[in-house]
Amino acid sequence: MNAVSVSGLAKAFGATPVLDGLELEVPAGSFVAVLGASGCGKSTLLRVLAGFERADRGCVRIGEVVADDGVRRLPASRRRVGHVPQEGALFPHLDVRANIAFGLPRGERRGGARVAELIASLGLAGLERRRPHELSGGQQQRVALARALAPRPTVVLLDEPFSALDPDLRDRTRTDIRAALGELGTTTILVTHDQDEALSLADHVALLRDGRIAQAGTPQELYRTPADVDTARFLGDANLLPTTDGGLMLVRPEDLRLSPPEDGAWRTAVVTSVEYFGHDARVQLRCEDPPDAPALIARTTGGDTPDVGQRVSLALPPAAHLVPHSGTRG
Repeated sequence: MNAVSVSGLAKAFGATPVLDGLELEVPAGSFVAVLGASGCGKSTLLRVLAGFERADRGCVRIGEVVADDGVRRLPASRRRVGHVPQEGALFPHLDVRANIAFGLPRGERRGGARVAELIASLGLAGLERRRPHELSGGQQQRVALARALAPRPTVVLLDEPFSALDPDLRDRTRTDIRAALGELGTTTILVTHDQDEALSLADHVALLRDGRIAQAGTPQELYRTPADVDTARFLGDANLLPTTDGGLMLVRPEDLRLSPPEDGAWRTAVVTSVEYFGHDARVQLRCEDPPDAPALIARTTGGDTPDVGQRVSLALPPAAHLVPHSGTRG
């Protein structure tokens, strides 16, 4: 396994900048999610790392320098990087075993030991002779990952591989793939626009915005202590309350506690809407005092859901994170 280091990376298509001085560190053996809105340059970053695209500026190290200031020191074929695209891109005329073996050097394709190992570790036993059209979407993605892992790459790049799957299959597939990658100890970079996916799967998350990494850290760090308002809102529902010093106090919906109206409460509010999801509910609230207070969102357990129109008291959590009033860059 290798660490990945990116410094000063810039890439433009014509007059449109996509990556602008991007910095990223991926420790060896870690699972890092690069999170960002659609069209922010996530896939371009992966293609530069894999050697499919040439950067305009910057240095890329995958154990060693593979690209520096627009010069590709190592071609894609020599970087020992496995790449799994969004749709898997399996060969339709080959069965599962042959698709996986295709990722091996020609001299190793006939032995079958490596293919058998990957079939077992990725839950593909019994599917060896099926063609891609005979597989579910999740099975196809597992085959695509097995093909990428076959030649024992030092780094695996996942380009939104679960985005086309239905929700239940997506959850099961990404959990199984995450477990397999963890057992193999492969350095992994996942790019995704799905906040839940990034926070639940990754050891570290790097938020890509305006061509740069806006903030990087553990999932807990980004969710609980975002560097700016844009990050706070991108990572989930956020109550942002003005403070006396011109900043904003972040209160996540699950940290608000609702109770029957009582004197001395931090605030009282009226429930304006309830979205029930079974395991929990998203509750929108209109504060009664002060009358110009922003609307709030709370999350409650599914068995403790208030009714629309009900008055409640709100308890502020003992610790809340302060964020700058304006978004920051870099």
